[in-house]
Amino acid sequence: MIFIKRRTIAFCLLLLFLAATALLCLSYQTVYAVTVNGEPLLYIKSEKEGKMILDHYLDENKKVYGDSVNFKQDVSLERCFRRSDMEFSEVEQGQKKLQKATELEMEAAVIVIDGEDTVAVKDESTATEVLGEAREEDEAPADNAEILSEGFREEVEIEEKVLDVDAVVAETDAVDTLTGGEEPKLCWEVVYEYTRTLEIEAQIEYVDDDTLAYGTTKEISPGKNGVEEQTIHAVQDQNGNWEESVVSSRVVEPAENQVIARGTGPVFADVSEQIVLGQTEVPISGRITATFGSSGAYWSNRHTGLDIAAAAGTPVRVVSPGTVISAEWSGSYGNMVTVDHGNGISTRYAHLSSISVAVGDTLAFGDVLGLCGSTGNATGDHLHLEVLINGECHNPEEFFNISM
Repeated sequence: MIFIKRRTIAFCLLLLFLAATALLCLSYQTVYAVTVNGEPLLYIKSEKEGKMILDHYLDENKKVYGDSVNFKQDVSLERCFRRSDMEFSEVEQGQKKLQKATELEMEAAVIVIDGEDTVAVKDESTATEVLGEAREEDEAPADNAEILSEGFREEVEIEEKVLDVDAVVAETDAVDTLTGGEEPKLCWEVVYEYTRTLEIEAQIEYVDDDTLAYGTTKEISPGKNGVEEQTIHAVQDQNGNWEESVVSSRVVEPAENQVIARGTGPVFADVSEQIVLGQTEVPISGRITATFGSSGAYWSNRHTGLDIAAAAGTPVRVVSPGTVISAEWSGSYGNMVTVDHGNGISTRYAHLSSISVAVGDTLAFGDVLGLCGSTGNATGDHLHLEVLINGECHNPEEFFNISM
């Protein structure tokens, strides 16, 4: 009897234990939690729902950023017992909670310029395409130009790094970052080499010739321009201007100088006797009142000749043989005679009271061509004598003696 009672008690205890266990299981049903860094973020009722929340969120971002996208935090799906205070999330609600509570990171390709991280794209292939689009081909500086070298002026590298997805940009945005703005971050540099020919200008070589009158010239050799060939290296700067450097040159055809004889002989080589201005009858005897280059009240610029005062009617004589090329009234000069002595040399005799020669007359040394006077702009009777070489006035003292 005692044995039977003990078995009955044991059986009752077993039933009680099983009942308690059943109640416990009913109270603590298995559910799932999405945890972030070990802390529960949300609860779902099934593992399937949990995977839908995690996988869908990652899959959508992988479509944009690539397969390397993952959570920056430690995110996991863990099984737990249900409690009465738990609030469960639907899939769509859970995805929104997950998006707010987490950040995504990915393996990205970073374009590094001169050691500085400049822009990041999703992979190395995209980075290579970005750099390809950043290249700007210049128009060649010459038809015969050839590319000597090309590449970015800056030091450019592609490095793989793990970055927040927000730091990664699309391909077109990356190109704009590198090439846009007033100062692009990249400059594609192409060095061209070409040859060009230049004309070497012939120089003028002067040789003295005492058989020619002073101030006159005569061409001995016309000269000829030469040809030079240059090898050029050219590169375009960021403003589109060409920077050129001559790396070599050679003379294809040398220039031949133009040789000109320069007269050093006397201007009036055919003067038959020494002329002392103002002290001889040639051109006139009298007192010198104004020298070449002096200033005066009756001429606006420097004096262009020599003034010799003499009595009205005193004969005026030619200083050297020549031909009369003008004999007429000439404004402020009054009555004036101009004599051509050849080789671009001429003399003028102004303020004459009268003229005794005509255009075309041939004169010998000392021939009378007119009489002293004060016609034109003159304050008194005098001769105004000018010496011209190739149309330019020279100081008569360079050719004749003067005694004051």
